[in-house]
Amino acid sequence: MKRGFTLAEVLITLGILGVVIAMTLPSLISNYQKHITIVKLKKAYSIISQVTERGIAQYGDISSWDPFYDKDNNCEKYYNKYWKPYLQIIKSPEKFDRFYDADLYKKYGYKGPFSNITGSPWFDLKGNQNLSITVGFELITIDNILIHVDMNNNVIVDINGPQNPNKAGRDVFWFSINKSQNKVKPLSYYMSEKECGTVRQASSWGGGYTCADKIMKDGWEIRDDYPW
Repeated sequence: MKRGFTLAEVLITLGILGVVIAMTLPSLISNYQKHITIVKLKKAYSIISQVTERGIAQYGDISSWDPFYDKDNNCEKYYNKYWKPYLQIIKSPEKFDRFYDADLYKKYGYKGPFSNITGSPWFDLKGNQNLSITVGFELITIDNILIHVDMNNNVIVDINGPQNPNKAGRDVFWFSINKSQNKVKPLSYYMSEKECGTVRQASSWGGGYTCADKIMKDGWEIRDDYPW
């Protein structure tokens, strides 16, 4: 005669399953988030790399391109010539001359705050912590990737647009257009990949600025030593 499970046995089994799920679910969610981050970061890197490569194919080495901005601190001609033809965008640049980064971010739907990888405020979009005035442009692609290009050839990407967490090393990453090598490279001010997000560097070029560099050096992986 077959014997069924008693209510107590069923409850014990469910309790065990609940404990197992509670222990493994955070890890599964974290791994999924890391996977999505890598996919989107690769896409962003591919977009800005292709823009650069196509510009080089048409106009030659980057060092021979027109100046980024003119005598009026306006970079609209640069954008129209070297970026616009090679992008699919849903939100065009609204400003091409001097601006406060925080003021322009608000126009793209950001509510803030922005933070570095340690969680410290970067700026809050309320005028309390504006970044320095920049000459450059911003746009959002059809993939919902915000691309910010400044006069120093730095390229900041937010891989999920205005959505949170708006945090360096999580959805905000830094690249640089290297004129001497004619390519886009992750920002790597410090040679050691360990500088990604350390507290010591949070007030300088660390705090998440070099995290794209670490991810790429690690073979496009977010490893256990990454400050996630």
